Parts: sequence; C-alpha cells; structure tokens
Amino acid sequence: MTATPPPSSPDAIAVREVDAARWPDFEWLFESRGGPRWCWCRMWRRDAAGRMPHDRAHMKESMRQRIAGGGRVGLLAYVDGEPAAWCSVAPRETFVALGGVEEPGEDESTVWSLTCFYVRNAFRHRGLMDRLIERARELGTVVAALRNVHHLGRIGTYAEMAVAAGMVSIHFVNVTGHPPLVAPYRGSHGRFATNPICIGVPGTARHEPFLLDMATGLVAVGKVRVALNKGEEMPPGTLVDAGGQPTTDPKVMFPEDEAARGAILPFGLHKGYCFLFAAELLAGVLGGGGTSNPETHELDTICNHMLTVVIDPASLVEPEWMEREIDKLVDYVTSSPPANPDEPVLVPGDPERMNLEKRMAEGVPVDPVTWDGILAAGELVGLPRSEAAALLANA
Repeated sequence: MTATPPPSSPDAIAVREVDAARWPDFEWLFESRGGPRWCWCRMWRRDAAGRMPHDRAHMKESMRQRIAGGGRVGLLAYVDGEPAAWCSVAPRETFVALGGVEEPGEDESTVWSLTCFYVRNAFRHRGLMDRLIERARELGTVVAALRNVHHLGRIGTYAEMAVAAGMVSIHFVNVTGHPPLVAPYRGSHGRFATNPICIGVPGTARHEPFLLDMATGLVAVGKVRVALNKGEEMPPGTLVDAGGQPTTDPKVMFPEDEAARGAILPFGLHKGYCFLFAAELLAGVLGGGGTSNPETHELDTICNHMLTVVIDPASLVEPEWMEREIDKLVDYVTSSPPANPDEPVLVPGDPERMNLEKRMAEGVPVDPVTWDGILAAGELVGLPRSEAAALLANA
C-alpha cells in the first residue's frame, strides 16, 4: 500500500460541518474501502418517523434525508481538500439508548453526544507514536502520557512502530472505569485491571526485535472469555472465585451478580504483583489518568491510560556495538540445550511471530459462540448474516 503523504501544512487540515452540499464527500468517505458503510452512523439515530433503521439501504437513505433536511449529524475532516475523517457529534435528543439528562435542569436539546469517530486507513498511523519517534531522534529520550482513552488496542503495535524506526520503547498501562479483575498477591478480590507492560528493542541483521507485550495478570480477561465460549476450563492456578478459592471455571469472571465475581491472579506471585502495581502507579499516577479505586469503578465505562518512553539507542551507545552485543546475547541464550527437544529456547516476540505466520497460512480459529456474537453485532448495524458469510467466503 502506498502511504499517503502528510498534510502540506497545518492549514491543510480543515474541519467542516456536514450539510447537504457536503453529502457527496460524506457519501464518498463512507463508501470508500474500510468505511462505515454497513451502518452509516445510524445505529443510535431515529429516522423521521422515530424508528430505528436496520438495513443498510434504509440507513443510508435515512442519513441522506436527515442531512438534506438540515439535521445536525457531525463533522468531516479534510486533508489538502480530500475527505479524511468523520466525527459523529450531534444533539443527544437525536440519539436513542444514550441515557437521559444527567444534571438537574439539564435540557437534552442543548447537550451534544459524540458517538463515532472514523479515520480513513490512509491517514492513520500518524499519531502519538510517530511524533514521539521524531522527537526521540532529536532529543534522545522522550516521555509521554496518554489518558482517558476508551481502548488502546494491542500495545505491542506501538513497540513494533518504535523498533521499526530503530527505537527502544517502554509502555505501562492501567485501566479505570469498570470493576477490577486482578487480585493482589495474597488477596482474593480484584483490585487492578490486567495492566499490560510492553518493551520493544530493535533487532539486528541476524535477529528479530525483542518484543515483550504481556498482561501483568496471569492471563488477559479476553483469554478467559475465549475459554468460556469454548466450554473449556482455565489452567489451575489462574483464577480464584469470589471466596478466594482456586477455581478453573471461567464463569467466575462473568457473573450476573457483581458480588459473585472472581479474580485473575497476578503472574509470578509476589514479583509479578510488583510489576502489576508499578504499571498502576506509572500509568495511573504519573500519567495523570487516575488509579483503580472505588471512585473510578463507579464510572461504568473503560478508560485506558498509558505512560510511554521512547529512546534513541544511538544517543547512548554506538549502533554497531549495540548490534554486536544483541547478536552475542541472543546466540548465547538460544544455545542453551532445550529441556524438551521439541521446544527450543525462544526470544520474546518469537511466539507471536510464529503464530502470525501460522494464522496467515491457516486462518484464525473462531469458536462458534464468539462467531455467533460477531454475526449478531453485524446485524445490529445492518449487516445480515448471509452477507457476513459471503464476505468470509470471499476473504
């Protein structure tokens, strides 16, 4: 894929309200590859008759009519005159299922809600990490705090960006806004999220980069969900129930009654617990987003916070010496005779690269319960199961 050049200047970025005259740009953006043409941002909006449209053609026409009639729907962003992004922001009274007024005397017609944000693929990957990499080249080391983000995705992606540019990166993440999942060492009830830690170090001509991307709980909660959907048990020593007793039943993490929720144990006993706690302090306190406590659990949302450090190794050591040392270390570590001949010694990042190669060749296994949930989500935004099956067959 050819990368789209950056804006010619800050003035080349323009944001405009969507109106009837901008419908062609709006339509083009939504119909472009990867665009939200399955829902047309109508999932939470009523049509003129107060109904919720559920098929794609109806959603598109309903949105066109709303815009043609002067309805407020959101903003388009342009880069050098080309539609690049969309933000759905409009009076809350035009949405459904977003809740009512929150403050005494609040007029819903004067409160606006932001429900969707879309950026074309060609204009992505120009965010915080790119800027940090640029600044690290200038300054040697940079530190940044990112807070109050709904979801950060796979943290390893940011480390991959750094090592591809020859940088070292370190990331600490914590989460607020929902009940805790991971118990402290010697504890029985959750007090933390799974708080990922990620470290990336560039590779050499002979060896792939070092990439550590892990939850500081023994497992990520998504792994527990997969086990539940498959009807499988979790490995012993991974979970405790609400009474603090060891269990292998993944259901304890998804109870109907919050008081019955179990907890994931931290990795590495007391030592892993220290890393879990450190991520909470660095991302939540130093990063400014706040920490896991009863006040933040009551927000009923998900807020991710991340502290990131990016280092240009050339500011500290000679690149040639660094590469030689990495080669010597990796050669020495991986030369250790394996305890099991079928399981050679690996370097952090190797399992993921091996898994990626396998998935690219064989596909991604999805259990029936998870797949049914995906299809149900597609139906909510106007994608019939038959069309989803056709897309999968043509993938």
